[in-house]
Amino acid sequence: MIAFLLATRDEAAPLLAALHGEKLADAPFETHWFPARGRKPAGLLVITGMGPAAAASATRHVLNTHKVQHLINAGIAGSLRDGLVPGGVYRITSV
Repeated sequence: MIAFLLATRDEAAPLLAALHGEKLADAPFETHWFPARGRKPAGLLVITGMGPAAAASATRHVLNTHKVQHLINAGIAGSLRDGLVPGGVYRITSV
């Protein structure tokens, strides 16, 4: 299973529409489930709230409550610092 983390509903809306997500929960984070299609795996889309603390909390929640093999922070709010740019792809090697 794959999980996408995004900070706001506005930021998540295009991906949520494309994945045909169904709402699973409002708390502790707004969470949507989307089905597998063809070779694309099923997964979750989680709206974390703004900032690194919210993203970290949502990450812990997703990893502790769901069988996620891949986690993608599709936003940039938690990573605003020199050297990271919108549209860039970054591989996290440790947490």
